Amino acid sequence: MSLHAQHWAIAVGAELGLSPPERHILGLLAFHADQKSGEAWPSVLTIARESGWTRRAVQSALGEIRGRNILTVKERPNSTTLYIFPPEALKPPLSTSGIKEDNKGHDALERSRKADAALGCTTCAPGCTGCAPGGAPDAPKPSFNLHRTTESVPIAGSGGGLDGRTHARGGSRKKASRQAAVRGQGDRITAEWKPSAKSIEFATSLGLDFPQVLGKFLDYYLSASGSKSISPDWDAKFRYWCRIDAKKRASETQFKMAVTPGAL
Repeated sequence: MSLHAQHWAIAVGAELGLSPPERHILGLLAFHADQKSGEAWPSVLTIARESGWTRRAVQSALGEIRGRNILTVKERPNSTTLYIFPPEALKPPLSTSGIKEDNKGHDALERSRKADAALGCTTCAPGCTGCAPGGAPDAPKPSFNLHRTTESVPIAGSGGGLDGRTHARGGSRKKASRQAAVRGQGDRITAEWKPSAKSIEFATSLGLDFPQVLGKFLDYYLSASGSKSISPDWDAKFRYWCRIDAKKRASETQFKMAVTPGAL
């Protein structure tokens, strides 16, 4: 188990706007990853049992992870697929050092405040001599809680300016940041969207009817909502759709041949 890989998986899942099953399964792969090599090789059945998702949902999520090149994937004959996390996934998260630095600054400020109190000043800079005997009037002390404060800050309005509303730093601000991150993951597809010549050639090479596949692709994603309706690379998503469609057609053909004797 690699704790660093799990932190990395959480951050990448949020950054790329992965769906809930894709984030969950990426986290499970990180849980199974070796701390030194970053290699993980759980089977689809193991992932389905541990995550609670169906085998089909697990296979779809693994296909999306592979299609986005999040991990290095190696197929092994007569064995499970090997997933390799990149070297940066095995390094400690930067946030840990940042918290340590913040704590150092907090401790230094507390020491400075104690020194001021000994001189009779509780609100001014160290060595202040301009205050009246007994120190300056009491003033509200700032909060140094690294996790949440009650300071009110303005929220940007829909027009890009400040609309005068405020909220407490913490949960509401994190929620606003997540919403802004989702908006920055990509664009919604339009009815006029067309794949590149490379993707058209790819669909044809799989034996697919390009106009039919494109129509189904657009119908599905134009009616989708949430993270599924947004993508930074619709061309790559279309090629992944073609792969899934080709596999589905191949499975249907094999099934018909199995149930219809002599069908070729």
